[in-house]
Amino acid sequence: MSSWHNWATYIIKDLNNMKVEVDTNLKSNQLTKEKNKETNETKELKSELESVKQENIKIKSELEFYKSIFKTHGNSAIYNLKIKKIKGKDIWIDRVREWEKFPLLDKDEEVIEWLKPIRCER
Repeated sequence: MSSWHNWATYIIKDLNNMKVEVDTNLKSNQLTKEKNKETNETKELKSELESVKQENIKIKSELEFYKSIFKTHGNSAIYNLKIKKIKGKDIWIDRVREWEKFPLLDKDEEVIEWLKPIRCER
């Protein structure tokens, strides 16, 4: 009976060793999947961070442009000021005081209308 007992003990030890190996393989597979998931999440977060940084830079430049109205046109009435472009760059233009800059502006419907001569009324 002791030989059967020893044989059963060896089989149980072998089964336990096999279970440990399977558990180890499962854990390593799970860790690999988690690492892949984390790297994908990291890439997504980095791209999102980069887009937020670009948006932040754009908003800061817009803010600086709007704040520049007080430096460049302190004596102009706000309702006379328009945002126009010269060579693609935004500028403030006072349509009453800065008429000499009209030909330099990028053409749009409003600028074309400003460039037309005004007829005198009798």
